[in-house]
Amino acid sequence: MHEASIAKRLLAQVLRLAEEHAAVSVETVSVRIGEFAGIESTLLASAFGQLTATTIAAGAELDIQLVPLTVRCTRCQREFAPERFRFQCENCPGANVEIVAGEELVLDNVILAQATEADACR
Repeated sequence: MHEASIAKRLLAQVLRLAEEHAAVSVETVSVRIGEFAGIESTLLASAFGQLTATTIAAGAELDIQLVPLTVRCTRCQREFAPERFRFQCENCPGANVEIVAGEELVLDNVILAQATEADACR
C-alpha cells in the first residue's frame, strides 16, 4: 500500500508548514488527486488519519478533491475526458494524446490554528 508512504510525506509537509507558522493544530488539509494518479483516496485518508493521531494534526479533516483525467489530441488540440480509457480523439482520427490533468497529487491548502493571546496567558 503506497498510500501510507504518500500520507507520511504529506503529513511531513503539513507539519513543516505548521511549524513555520507557529500553529497549535491543523484543522484541514486539502489535496487534489488525479484520477490517473494511481492513488486510492480512501486508503490515503485512512493512512493519513492513523499517522496524524499523535501529532498536532490529530483530528484534521483530509479534504480530497478528485481531478478527472483530461487529455489533449496532439493532432487537433481538442481536449476531452477519455471514456473507458479510450484515448482516440472523436474529433479527428488522431490517437496520440497528452495528459492535461488527472495525474497530479497536489497539496492545495492547509488550515492551521494558531495560539491566541488568551491561550498564552494560561
